[in-house]
Amino acid sequence: MKKIIILFCVALMACNQGKQEPPIEIADPKYIDLSKGVLIALCQGDLEGFIKPYSHNATYRWNYGDSLVGRKAIVDYWTERRNNVVDTITFKNEMWLAFKVNVPPKHMKPGVESLNPLHAFTLNT
Repeated sequence: MKKIIILFCVALMACNQGKQEPPIEIADPKYIDLSKGVLIALCQGDLEGFIKPYSHNATYRWNYGDSLVGRKAIVDYWTERRNNVVDTITFKNEMWLAFKVNVPPKHMKPGVESLNPLHAFTLNT
């Protein structure tokens, strides 16, 4: 009888344990293509194409911790840079990784990230 009760309890516990979502996982490669399109638009000076997938409250981060908040701030920054500072932008030998953040650190929102070692995009999905 003890064995039946223990077996029943183990089975009950196993049923109650749902599949836990990992904190981070590889995302659909389609997000890499979306990110590449954004980067190509920026390189071509097409700021409308560049900003199109960004949400109105987007955060644009650099690897040294500085950031721009809001679509308007991002467009204003890049408009100034492309018109007065940067003549051309090119990238070579890029490597891309799309991942989904399920449990983000404080500075990130849940969602899909597409990462290029030189540039990271948070995608509005």
